[in-house]
Amino acid sequence: MKQRKELESLVQQRDFLDNFQKKLNDEIVLLYEKLKIQSSALKKALLQTETRNIAKLKAEVFYLQKEYLRETTKVKVLEEELESPMNVHRWRKLAAADPTSFELITKTQTLQKRLIAKTEEVVEKELLLQQTKKLYEEVKEMLRRAPGPEVLMNLRKIKEALRYKTREAKALASELNMYHSQINEYKLEIERLNNEIQDLKKKFYAKIQRLTRKNNANKIIPLDIKKNIGKIKRSGGGFKFDIPQHQDEVEEIYAMADSNVNNNLVAV
Repeated sequence: MKQRKELESLVQQRDFLDNFQKKLNDEIVLLYEKLKIQSSALKKALLQTETRNIAKLKAEVFYLQKEYLRETTKVKVLEEELESPMNVHRWRKLAAADPTSFELITKTQTLQKRLIAKTEEVVEKELLLQQTKKLYEEVKEMLRRAPGPEVLMNLRKIKEALRYKTREAKALASELNMYHSQINEYKLEIERLNNEIQDLKKKFYAKIQRLTRKNNANKIIPLDIKKNIGKIKRSGGGFKFDIPQHQDEVEEIYAMADSNVNNNLVAV
């Protein structure tokens, strides 16, 4: 009876730990979801800091456009001057006759090369600016849908709680496995005790049958044992007997049964 109560108590503890572990797993899943949200918000914040360079890029593009217009104006002026050349070898004579004009033409050619390079650079900057604007709009939309900045402040607390809950869940799972092992050991022990009790009963019945056959053969005790009830009453293995003769053998049987039962109870 005591073993059964202990077994029921262990089963109740096991069920309680199972339910607690399920609840803890649900909390862990919820914390993981919150952690994902926080990580996403953190990434969005990092992207937002990167988009702050848009103003700087706009200023650089504006400067390049201004320089482009200035250089374009210079080129137009030089082209107008070069539309009516005096002769085919004008540049050679010009180098000797008018060094200033020749230097200006050389500078114009250099500026044309720079203008081509700057134009290509402006095109690249414009493409980069368009991509940055697109990224900025996407990040802006994501941030509009994301939680507020207070969520970022709780990110560290959530991570710490998640680690604590994970350790607690592992400890509870280990304890639950230990209780399962104890329950299985108790079941095996109860089964072994039941088998030993059955063996004792069989041996006890066999001993009584041998004594009965012996007494019947020697005509020492009557066949009706019920008439002698109350003379010598002993109990063992859950049975009572009234045997006036061969008391030594009966004492041996009871001693053997009581010794086995006591040893089994101590083992449990």
